[in-house]
This record gives sequence, structure tokens and C-alpha cells, in this order.
Amino acid sequence: ESHQRNAHPIRYGAAVLFSDNTVSIASQKVAIEYGCTLDAVGQLASIIDRKALQIDEQTPAVRPILLVQCDQFGIAHPPFAQGRAFLTERGYGDCKILLHQQRQSRPYPTIMEEKSMRDFDEEEKKEDGKVDLRLIEVDANSLAPSPPDIFGVVKATKTHSSTLQIQF
Repeated sequence: ESHQRNAHPIRYGAAVLFSDNTVSIASQKVAIEYGCTLDAVGQLASIIDRKALQIDEQTPAVRPILLVQCDQFGIAHPPFAQGRAFLTERGYGDCKILLHQQRQSRPYPTIMEEKSMRDFDEEEKKEDGKVDLRLIEVDANSLAPSPPDIFGVVKATKTHSSTLQIQF
């Protein structure tokens, strides 16, 4: 695996905290073809499912309550598509996800701020190349798209608050 270590510029690791206060960790399994790389959150899928099995009715099911995926620089990223699908489609959508978000002074940048965000040289002069990030916590359900409705109406759910009417 040492020859593959530098195959991709960004490497990821992930950790999940369970309701029984145990933690499991995993790392990305690099493949030369990026599409064949096994992501860190996907590496945790079998552990999450195994711990969620309820052996008897007296013992409460162990659930994932907090998940974080970081790159080698310590920046928290949301799970990729397979990880988001796994969490939301298998009933773990209430699991909290930690991720970094760029901090802005206003909810929407002004035209001048937007220009300076694109002009990286200008940003480096002002802030010495540092980006102001904040760590936020979101439900896994809020990271996944609303499921399609084959009958033409997407209904609002507890996790997806927008309603879309499709006319045929």
C-alpha cells in the first residue's frame, strides 16, 4: 500500500461515536483508480450495522450518534454519496455529522466579497492564506436529497421540509 499512498492528494479517515459511548475508526483504502477507492465512511458501514443488531429485547439497540470524516489536514468533510445513502437509507439519518463550513460575516456575500473569494492571491495577502472555518453539526438526513416520488408529488417529510408539485 506504500506505493499507493501518494496516488491521491487528499486522504480521509472517519470515526463514529455510538450510543454505548464506544468509538470505531476507519481510513480510506486507496486504489490507483479513484473510483475503486473504498471511502472511510463506507469502511464503517459493517460496524454500524453489526452494532445496531438488537440481540434481545431487554438490551437497547446501539446506534451511531456522531460521525466525522476528516482529511489529513484536519478538515471535517461530509460523507460522500455512498456514505450519505448508507446512513439515510438504512435508518441512521438521525446520526449527527460534524463538518467544517467557511465562516462569512453575512449570510450572503456581497459582490466585492464574492470577487475576493475567487481571487485567491488577494485573499492570501489579506489573511496570510488562512481560511476562517467553523465546525458545525448536522443530521445525516439533511445532507441527502429528498427521495423521488414516482407518482409525481414529492411530499414534505420530517427531514425534507420543501414540497414540490410536479404537473404532468
